[in-house]
Amino acid sequence: MSIAQHDEHGNADDEYLEASTVWDTIKDVNVHGLAVGRMTILQEPSPMMLAGVHMTMSRNFDMDEIFQHLVKKDGNKGQTKAFMHRAFEQTQTRQRSFFFAFKYYTVVGDGLTPAPWQQFDDRPPDKKSPDHIDITECSSVLALSLEGDPVKTIRLRSRRRRGAQLGAVYETFAPWHLLHIQWYADDEHSMRSEDIKKPFYSGPYAFLDSLAAEYRDAVKRYLNLNELISKLTTPPPQFMFDGRLRDKLLFEDKDFTYSRRYFWAYNTLGVINEGIKSMTSAYHDTFTAEFWAGKHPYLWPHPDPESQAGRNYLAKLQGVRHEIERAVKQLGACLTKNEMVRQEIMSLREQLFSGSSVKESRRAIEQGDNIKILTGVSMLFLPLTFVTSVFGITEFTISASDWRFPVTMIGVCVPFFILIFLLQTRMGMEWVKKMGNFFETHLSFGAVSDRAHRRRERQLQLQHLNAGDSHSILATRTKRTIPFRRRRKRGKVAPHIEVESIIQSRSEKSVWQSWRRKKGDDVSAPKDGNVV
Repeated sequence: MSIAQHDEHGNADDEYLEASTVWDTIKDVNVHGLAVGRMTILQEPSPMMLAGVHMTMSRNFDMDEIFQHLVKKDGNKGQTKAFMHRAFEQTQTRQRSFFFAFKYYTVVGDGLTPAPWQQFDDRPPDKKSPDHIDITECSSVLALSLEGDPVKTIRLRSRRRRGAQLGAVYETFAPWHLLHIQWYADDEHSMRSEDIKKPFYSGPYAFLDSLAAEYRDAVKRYLNLNELISKLTTPPPQFMFDGRLRDKLLFEDKDFTYSRRYFWAYNTLGVINEGIKSMTSAYHDTFTAEFWAGKHPYLWPHPDPESQAGRNYLAKLQGVRHEIERAVKQLGACLTKNEMVRQEIMSLREQLFSGSSVKESRRAIEQGDNIKILTGVSMLFLPLTFVTSVFGITEFTISASDWRFPVTMIGVCVPFFILIFLLQTRMGMEWVKKMGNFFETHLSFGAVSDRAHRRRERQLQLQHLNAGDSHSILATRTKRTIPFRRRRKRGKVAPHIEVESIIQSRSEKSVWQSWRRKKGDDVSAPKDGNVV
């Protein structure tokens, strides 16, 4: 492994490494040809460096595929995904290579700008709120390529295809090349300079060691996001002593600040949780117990896992396995923390909606009271306007001392004012309701009378239904005379209908429907006289 010959920020004007500096770093790597493995780590490489990597690494990796997963969402849906079971790929380059595509989120560092293909909030700083959290996508690809020829050919039989599909398995301890391209806009990389003297027993071992470091970095970024979002949404302790702050948290302002904040934080944590789930699933679905036992059919199997050398090698792998699984458990803890913060946000949002709803309802009541006062004032001037408009007709020749004007004014206005006063009281409204029922019962006719009759008949039916036992059959014979018209002419008896009904302990709806059907049959009979 080469030692970096430059500072961490680069020595070019735009903080990108110059080509000469890169060459001075890598020109002395493995000049004697004794190394069996090479690790290449690129952090935010320039376009020229990416072009150089594409040209030099095409023999070991399918660089088009790697760049596609680094830049685009095609094939990974914007989430972390493992591409490890590749023994049955179409080309040998893909059969010998294995990689993880990491896709998740981080906070943009100070003075840094995400890559053009990464989604982020590109608004200028003056357009963002002071408490804005600048989140961006981050991506990396960790790939391993094994050299040499395949050591074993395996067959995969498929029901959809005729014959068997052939796959190639490469030597686990073959010469290897590890490529790690990182593109994070937070400048929080794990430097691997301390790994110069670290032994790597095979290419898969180096891959798993780098995978553990990548998972640890993801845990740090996820914890940072959780802390920032929790700080954004959790009320500060000062709200216990500051009434203005409590009102600000309880009632929404004109810009819907807290509704926007809670919506963004709640759904952002949901998206982050989906990324955590994909990252943990990528590990558990790929590295099974069969793999750690060295007996996987085509993913880096050990030639003789039961031998002493095989047991020693698998024991070395257990240390890396422990590091990865510890990072995966920490990811699960991050997921739990995010869910707890989401529940707190949900509670705060419900309290905000409740307080805002109460405030809006009170405001509506106040507006209703104001409209009521305005309507009352308008009603006071209505009779006055009517009287003055009548006596203001130019055809009338009424003197100013005529007694008819004040008498008419008093006779019209005083009863009207009394009526308005009564309508403003509960007793007056009850009296008006009773008068309405009286007129509806005794003086209404036509469609209004029919509705009143139907309502009264239904009330009687319900009274009979409630009076009986719900588990026994009631047979109640009732006769009612239903006049076609309540208004009778002198000397004539209005035609009527005598309805006989048998009420049983059925549901209210069935009783009412059966009575309506019977009534419809009776009404359809001839109207000459009494119909029974």
